[in-house]
Amino acid sequence: MAEELLQDVFSKIWNQKASISIERSFSGYLFAAARNRVYDFFQQVNRDQVLHARIMTIASEAYDHIEQAIFAKENADLLRKAIDTLPPQRRRAFELCKLEGLTYRQASEEMGISLSTLKDHMVNALDAIRLYISRNVGVAGMLAFYCFCNPS
Repeated sequence: MAEELLQDVFSKIWNQKASISIERSFSGYLFAAARNRVYDFFQQVNRDQVLHARIMTIASEAYDHIEQAIFAKENADLLRKAIDTLPPQRRRAFELCKLEGLTYRQASEEMGISLSTLKDHMVNALDAIRLYISRNVGVAGMLAFYCFCNPS
């Protein structure tokens, strides 16, 4: 890098030789030109590092958003597959309570079953879905499912 900077200084001096007015010694002029080129180089490096950091931050944020979207889609697909394995009544109970947001009482009335029967369906549905997810994705999937079933 030092050789390139020195070459830049000599090229600049050579290209501007007709317009350069040296009041004192050429060695002093050469030293000042080299010093200024080195300062410019370090300023450019600093700007490049700041720009690189900004680009990496933006790229990282964009990547995180994409990664989260993919993760959410994969989780939704996995949950849908798990729900599809449930018997029809149990699936309907789960969908009403967890996907449509009805209370257990509202869901039992809509399905025409007792509240205790609906609770049994929900316990069995959650167990079946947990089992399906644990067999297909392990601990990370279980954590995502837990967060879905127990929102804060």
